Amino acid sequence: MVTEFGRFYEGLRKKHKLPTLDKLDEAFEVSIIEDQKFFLREVVRKMSDHLDFHIKLLEEVLQPDTNLGQMREANAFSELRKKEIYSLYKQLRYYYRLAHQALLEGSDRACAEFINTLLARDATLRKELIAVVKQLRHVWEKELVVHNDLAYLG
Repeated sequence: MVTEFGRFYEGLRKKHKLPTLDKLDEAFEVSIIEDQKFFLREVVRKMSDHLDFHIKLLEEVLQPDTNLGQMREANAFSELRKKEIYSLYKQLRYYYRLAHQALLEGSDRACAEFINTLLARDATLRKELIAVVKQLRHVWEKELVVHNDLAYLG
């Protein structure tokens, strides 16, 4: 049974050569968007939020705060691996700014172009992010060895 919303999206999909609603929803959970008037803008905002979430994760690895958790996680990566993570970070930042541009332009065409562009790269980006998160998770499976080599300072 095709809903009113399904018919609405199908019209947008054909007009802008968008992916199926199922594919878009699977990647970015867009089915919770209620506003049809600015639907594509809301999809871009949802995608932007998704990017921002992952950008912040990578920032914690690349430029950790001085808290125990972030320092421990950041030390789990070699300098070479951090360069690879930085490359991923740059890609995410690029798409994040591209989302801002699409929202500022405000047209359905600009939003649709962004949606298609990011969705074409999503599987690759997601695979790279999963590898980073797995490595972060493994940090917490190991025991931390703390060396207290403090000499008398008086």
